[in-house]
Amino acid sequence: MGSSRNVDERSRTISSPRVALFSPLPPSRSGTADYAAALITELARLVNLQVFETVPRRFDPAAFDVVVYQIANNPYHAAIYELALRHPGVIVLHEANLHHLIQGMTLHRGDERAYLREVTYEIFGREAEEISLKDVPLEIPQPHLFTMLRRLLDRSTACIVHSSYCEREARLKGFRGPIARITHGTAIRSLDARPYRDTLGIAPETPVIGIFGYHRPDKKAWDCLRVFSDLLAMAPGTKLLIAGQPHPEVPLEETVKSMSGL
Repeated sequence: MGSSRNVDERSRTISSPRVALFSPLPPSRSGTADYAAALITELARLVNLQVFETVPRRFDPAAFDVVVYQIANNPYHAAIYELALRHPGVIVLHEANLHHLIQGMTLHRGDERAYLREVTYEIFGREAEEISLKDVPLEIPQPHLFTMLRRLLDRSTACIVHSSYCEREARLKGFRGPIARITHGTAIRSLDARPYRDTLGIAPETPVIGIFGYHRPDKKAWDCLRVFSDLLAMAPGTKLLIAGQPHPEVPLEETVKSMSGL
């Protein structure tokens, strides 16, 4: 069974629209989960909100006025993506490229045929059965320049993005529905770094560079490692902190060992 949270706010009126929000939440290791956690309290002041962390076995979209799906490349979004195709609603695109999500849902599960179906739809806007691909060379995997947005956009009633770039990408895919551009909020905290540096054995004056999050290929962690190697020649002692979830296509640990000669 899927899990959900009813958000009860006294300031909410009976006439408030009923909204279902599908999103991973903390402690899921996803930036989208943190974003949703910050959003929920404010959103619940405006609407009758029910939050779903996972997709339930049975979901009735008719019970809600609006269904909102948070979409990003992390595997936590796979089931949410599939539900958004079955029950069209409002999608929140946290990224302008979902190739890694689609690849993880198909190729990484050993289903090359499903992957090629999605690539075909992305290129032609039609199902593979409707066109002849005999003379079209489709290698596996395809370049990640294919953003794999078309199918989801074709099945959505509205779209929320965080940048003009993402809005432009959605329009280029032919989406003609309403788009709202809502920029990310930022909360700055002042922390005492000393206990964290002490735990890691890093001196207070040592420069530290961080790479965080889900380390899929388009985050360019390998490029960062090569640049950092050059940086060490100019600033010896600088530390690079890599924290987050590994990706099967980015063997960072092996790369670090080979570069350090271990």
